[in-house]
Amino acid sequence: MTSERREMLADEGDGPAAVASSLGPEQDHALVVGVNDYPKLRSLRGAIADAQAFAGWLLDPGGGGLSARNVRTILSTPDPLSPLGDEIDDALEAVIEQARREGGRRFYFYFSGHGCTGDRPHDLALCLADWSELRRRSSLSSDAWLDVIIRSGAFDEVAFFLDCCRVWAVRAVGRPPKIDFDRPVERTHAPRVFLAYATEFQRPANEVARTAGEVRGVFTEALVEGLRGAALGQGRMVSAASLKRYLEASTEMRARERGLFQRAEVLDGLASEARFGSSTHPAILRISFCGWNKEQMVLYGPGCDEIRRGDASSGPWELELSPGIYKIAEVASSKHQYIDYRADRPITWFAFYGPQFVFTLPACPRPSPELDFSQRPAIPAGAVISAVAACYAHTWDLDIDGADASSRLRIVVIPSSDAIMSPSPQQDVGEEWSVRGGGKTIPLDGHAEWRNADRYDSIFSARMKPGSYTLRCTGAEQREVAIHLYAGWSTLIVLHDQLDAPHFETMRVFLWPLAGIASSMSRIVRDVLTGFHLLSSRDEHSDLERSPRCVEIMNGESFDEPMSGLLAAHLVAHSERPDPDRIEAIAGHLESLIGPCPDVQALRLRAALLRGGELPGGPYSDPPMLRAGLLAFVEASHRVPEIIAPESALEHACVERLVDSPLSSWPVPQEEPSEEGWLTTTLRELAAERANGRAALDARAVTQELGVPTLAVKRWLEGT
Repeated sequence: MTSERREMLADEGDGPAAVASSLGPEQDHALVVGVNDYPKLRSLRGAIADAQAFAGWLLDPGGGGLSARNVRTILSTPDPLSPLGDEIDDALEAVIEQARREGGRRFYFYFSGHGCTGDRPHDLALCLADWSELRRRSSLSSDAWLDVIIRSGAFDEVAFFLDCCRVWAVRAVGRPPKIDFDRPVERTHAPRVFLAYATEFQRPANEVARTAGEVRGVFTEALVEGLRGAALGQGRMVSAASLKRYLEASTEMRARERGLFQRAEVLDGLASEARFGSSTHPAILRISFCGWNKEQMVLYGPGCDEIRRGDASSGPWELELSPGIYKIAEVASSKHQYIDYRADRPITWFAFYGPQFVFTLPACPRPSPELDFSQRPAIPAGAVISAVAACYAHTWDLDIDGADASSRLRIVVIPSSDAIMSPSPQQDVGEEWSVRGGGKTIPLDGHAEWRNADRYDSIFSARMKPGSYTLRCTGAEQREVAIHLYAGWSTLIVLHDQLDAPHFETMRVFLWPLAGIASSMSRIVRDVLTGFHLLSSRDEHSDLERSPRCVEIMNGESFDEPMSGLLAAHLVAHSERPDPDRIEAIAGHLESLIGPCPDVQALRLRAALLRGGELPGGPYSDPPMLRAGLLAFVEASHRVPEIIAPESALEHACVERLVDSPLSSWPVPQEEPSEEGWLTTTLRELAAERANGRAALDARAVTQELGVPTLAVKRWLEGT
């Protein structure tokens, strides 16, 4: 068998070598796929138009600047039905062969159509035209296609744009390309990847009517406008970083304007100097006058030269200027404001206020996609520090448990700028939030919260018994989050809210002694925020230098701030050489500070799993606060199924866990479920597949494949 294979392949020395690429777009290549026609599914109306719009930018000399011979576009047809797969395989093969001959700089892959996901969050099944519930293999695996393109060695950079859903519909199975390589082709530098999903894991993507007869995908609409200049970054060009920021912010805003919920997820692995397109775009400073009538205004340049003069009613002024420090002033009163203009976006909004003379927000009725959006997940450290200080300046507490209340819960909701700018004032938090546990449900309503008038923060504070609780949101996105209160400690939760749609991925937890806030509060806040960032990152140790405290704890230093220790322990567990002894030592010190709790139990289980020894304790019933701890419980159940109590809150959290936050969270359980859960559906499908092959389901193998507790699967098997 081996000899036959070698007769088919060229000798190892004869394999094609990667051609060195130039720096221009003439060596960029693209494969664009748009599928409207699905006879066995709901046909789409905007996928082809989206694909054509993206291809139009690629071919535009002022856009992507690609040669027409380097762009291959495949659009669906109903008769004959296509694409069925071969057309896309053929196109990919042609692209790689051409790039290997002539050199390749960047490869663009764009897909618009139906998509669904399975167990791996970042692997999408891109549905071909003949996809159906029976033909579940009639789809492309986004991970497998990306892997083959990287291993081809034909490109320095790969950019994937996937405008499709990421929901679990049925157990779709995406297939890899038909081409493959016996070994990866080496390049001077490893290929870098930019991967943009239209929506988050387990979320749908949407297409909407733009004008009469025209339907477009929300994501691609934002993508093309961003590439054409709306996502302007430094140097007045569209960089990978600025496109990521713009897509994540603009996609969500466009969806909300249409009453929908959709957030793009973008993974940017390109170099900092990477650009999309070669054209620079004009940058404009727009100055609006608020609270003025016809007072005379004058704008001075960096050299104190007069740029423009006129009365306030002539505004807003729009000027194309060079970067610099400008001064806007009212002539009669000499009231003035300096503008640090960087010319790093298409339009920089500036509001010059009247009597108040306070610059707070851009002078626009609602946020513009042209503004500079900050990356998520992140709440600026300064905003968190201010919120924590405001929280501790507020000393009134609800007395929930009287003399038994040896711990405190505090929750701070920080509104985003567009929530403050919303025409309707922010509603009471309690209309959609509550704390549950200990046989109580406590709404965070106007009687239980305090509003910081300076920042519009909503603050909830209560003295309660130690123990496990959940924070429940029943608003636009229904979710529960695990929280824990510790004797002698305040558990402080900071949450970012945008127009009553909380950003769960930015939720952060801090622990402070009841005796008072630490003098080093600012440092602790920054250390914990960085620890959460590292734990959420795909490369956990890429920014460790930003958190010297985490490094100190990981290297054996003692600590007195529990959350820093907890985060450091999980970073040790996910390092290249995890040290179970160090994890056990941190867990022991944590227990001395906050007592035995689910997060400490999870660390002890992680240490035991790494050692391969006997697992401690059990069964356990309460979920830990960190999702990394949930995963430790799941993996432990694969060795000892009884370690998770059946039908407990912990089992439910492990099965239904959501993956967009470093905290343990899950959808709010329905009191009367209208349909069976995803696990039941999946097990039913797997059982049907095995029955066709006359094989029974292996509970442990299935639980490891699905990443769920073993007893949850065994119970279903015993009941069927």
